[in-house]
Amino acid sequence: PSLLVGSVDPPGDLERDAVVTMGGGLVAAPHRLAESVVRGRLAALYLSSRNAANALEECRKAAAIAHELDNLELLRGILFIQGLADLELDNTKKAEDAAAELTAVNARGMRKDVDIRIYDHLMGRIELEKKNYDQAIRQLKKAVDSLPYGPLETNASYIDSLALAY
Repeated sequence: PSLLVGSVDPPGDLERDAVVTMGGGLVAAPHRLAESVVRGRLAALYLSSRNAANALEECRKAAAIAHELDNLELLRGILFIQGLADLELDNTKKAEDAAAELTAVNARGMRKDVDIRIYDHLMGRIELEKKNYDQAIRQLKKAVDSLPYGPLETNASYIDSLALAY
């Protein structure tokens, strides 16, 4: 089975060198980087399928590799998914912990606009979960307003979160 057709190969296959899709093109990646990318995408897939527990497990594995490689970009995305999965499991405190770790990662990153946008999105979702609607709207509006080309279909999750707050 292939990940591209909606199924998952056994975890052992992630341990080999792999080719991963990044930005629409194919890029050969060392096996640890590829494993982290695949696990991060699998976590996102689990989360979108409302399987937050499995999403968290894949986030844990992906984050360990991202930390090992000191890959801030991967770690940023993983922490975002982790925070959303924690919210899905009604664990606001752990989502706040993910946001705090995201702040530390953002402080080290070079793409501050992207970093803060992801943080604002996660914090908006946390405030929404806590029923602090005004603060949720402020955070989510800030995230949407920082999108580089305005909200596009690829940014649907930002718009969806803001709509939920209203």
